[in-house]
Amino acid sequence: MLTIRKEQMDVLSASMRPSLVDPLAAHLRRFFPGQCEILGDASLRKTVALGLENAAGYGLLSEREVFLYLSVMFMLGSFFDADLQLPWAGPILHRSNFPDPYTKVQTLYEAAMNDLDRTIGENEEEHLKVLLRVRKLTPDRAAEQVRPDFTPGMIGLFREIHSKKAERLGDDLLEKLIAAGSESALRYGIAGERGRAVYLLHMLIIGSGFDRDPQFPWAEAILNDAALSGEEERTDRLYQAAMDHLSRSLEMAEG
Repeated sequence: MLTIRKEQMDVLSASMRPSLVDPLAAHLRRFFPGQCEILGDASLRKTVALGLENAAGYGLLSEREVFLYLSVMFMLGSFFDADLQLPWAGPILHRSNFPDPYTKVQTLYEAAMNDLDRTIGENEEEHLKVLLRVRKLTPDRAAEQVRPDFTPGMIGLFREIHSKKAERLGDDLLEKLIAAGSESALRYGIAGERGRAVYLLHMLIIGSGFDRDPQFPWAEAILNDAALSGEEERTDRLYQAAMDHLSRSLEMAEG
């Protein structure tokens, strides 16, 4: 009987991944047309490639398995599997008692849909309200609201912007998110209240790994741009790019 070692399977699955990029990208364009249009072809393909690689790490190799994994990425951010805001994701992906990989990813997808139902409801109305609240918030106003005590102020700001999500997460998890986000922001030279508030709001709205997420290439580019003069300019550029992205997203939703 022929036996294929794990190392051989890894090589085989890696060699098959490039052939799945085009059909998976086509599926995403069909089911997430607005997001894909905003992304553009290059960033879409980069996102698909990342999804293929990450999904393979959880034993998800077939086209339909990877598509469901990518769908969760598109709904919750590319690094949802390690996001403190989604504590249910990691345990599902690391469970080894599913009868097959498809059951695992189907369970993951259903959990993601349940999470979205709890945070934004079954229609897009609540999500649009959140985006409109974000659009009204400037970096200076965010800074005012987190003073003089940053963590309680940031929790209050989270509740103002996205009350359902903040309620679901609870203060303990929000405190952990704020601590992790502040540490992440510091790696980009963002230490002040104003910059951290803007950085943390990005995490809340588009995912904790937004700083390296190929779905938001503008964020990674700005955060790593050595030509920017300092924290204030980096914060302002990040905020403006986010507002541009938000405006396009709202146009897609309204259209």
